[in-house]
Amino acid sequence: MKIKRKTALLLTVLLAFILISCSSGNDADNGGSGGGADADSNANGPVQESGEASPENPAEEIKDSLPEADYGGYDFRIYMRDTAQTNKDFYIESQTGDQLDDALYKRNKDIEERFNINLKFYFYPYDDWSVSTLSRIIKSEDDGFDMGAIHTATVFTMAADNLLLDWRENMPYIDFGAPWWPDDIIDNLSIFNKLYSGTGDITYLYLDYTACILFNKEMFKERGLDYPYADVSNGKWTLDSFMSTVRQGTLDLNGDGAITPDADRLGLSIYNGWSYPVEVFYCGGDRVISINNDGFPELTMYNERTVQIYEKFMDMVNGDAAHINELNSAIDLFRDERALFSNNSLEIVTEYRILDFEFGILPLPKYDENTPKYYAPLNQNTTSIIAPVTASNTERTSMIIEAFAAEGYRSITPTYYDISLKTKQARDDESLEMLDYIRDGIICDYGQVDVTLVGDGLNNFGAQLVGFQYSEINNPSFTLLYERNKEIVENNIARLKEKYGY
Repeated sequence: MKIKRKTALLLTVLLAFILISCSSGNDADNGGSGGGADADSNANGPVQESGEASPENPAEEIKDSLPEADYGGYDFRIYMRDTAQTNKDFYIESQTGDQLDDALYKRNKDIEERFNINLKFYFYPYDDWSVSTLSRIIKSEDDGFDMGAIHTATVFTMAADNLLLDWRENMPYIDFGAPWWPDDIIDNLSIFNKLYSGTGDITYLYLDYTACILFNKEMFKERGLDYPYADVSNGKWTLDSFMSTVRQGTLDLNGDGAITPDADRLGLSIYNGWSYPVEVFYCGGDRVISINNDGFPELTMYNERTVQIYEKFMDMVNGDAAHINELNSAIDLFRDERALFSNNSLEIVTEYRILDFEFGILPLPKYDENTPKYYAPLNQNTTSIIAPVTASNTERTSMIIEAFAAEGYRSITPTYYDISLKTKQARDDESLEMLDYIRDGIICDYGQVDVTLVGDGLNNFGAQLVGFQYSEINNPSFTLLYERNKEIVENNIARLKEKYGY
């Protein structure tokens, strides 16, 4: 029931936040007489329970359980990746007038004032995939920094060198039952019941990098197709229905009898070989590596369903309805209005404000109607939070991290939702509902975040299947790729168990 409680609570907060935004806009436009429509639209919304967020002040009603603390002006040091794209969730120098920037700035200032600390930000090279910079600091200094905000796939490089604190044992103020720590992510970032990092509402990048499907509303109208919103709500947005609609999206624009990406209209523009070719694997809820009830990792990626998923997917991409773009390709079929669908991540929505046509947002389709929900894998590139073993005061470290997460849930995530909906293309009730499906479906696959465990063979396996990434096997099938790497991964798991004393 914990997952349902968290989801219902977030829905209440976010719906209230959006309603307030709409009401405020109506008041401004209509001389203060607006708001009636918003009140009516809330009649069928989530039922508000006692103690949850109120429409008048949704954020302030959700409280953390942290005690009062005064750290005497302590410099709380945070290390993060050195790019504007990956440090934007924490580092903000000043208010800019941008809604999200200003919410982040206020969060930082509120935390500084609440605990009497000074947030100090330091950066390590983005391409430091071994995290050697942070590792050297931990190994050479008694107390080099308090918190790291790093690439999720690099966490376990540091954990393997015994450089990170186990949150379950050493971080007393982290409330794992709170809605800002998603259950699936926390459970599946754990290994042998140890947790070396966490992510969730503490960073909006975990939403920004979440996979979604975009569709061209105008092309749907031209083809006489219904928007897929109702299918999503009714549980009928499946892999088969998606692929069927993709095939209906093709159109021979130049009349030469062939469908080509440089001249015609396609059903699906696939962002690149590392995106949907990997993401489609998760439509049935499977994982490359699952964490069992004992906290042990198990190789679980191969079964009848996953074989069928890639048979269907490869049949689609080998036809003429879908096109896989090269990395950094100048070809953007969706932007040029020559693709019915495009896969991407939510961060692209704000960039697409400039488009002249209307588009809609959808979750990734699920495998079939019996699949419990619409799944999207946690992206490796999202930020995960770590605490070094050299942290001099783990109570303080855990308290500040928990405060960041709680404030993210109360203010940053609702602001992010509001921005995502503030485009002319996506300001409707259906888009809000779709974002809820997307967020609720984020799952963590240990096999995607601990890349050393699965090795080169099964890391980004989808890219290998479509020939986007080098493979020792020419045109491998899903079964052949799995069989070629199964023993390697199982041996890696055995060595990992031995390392942890099992």
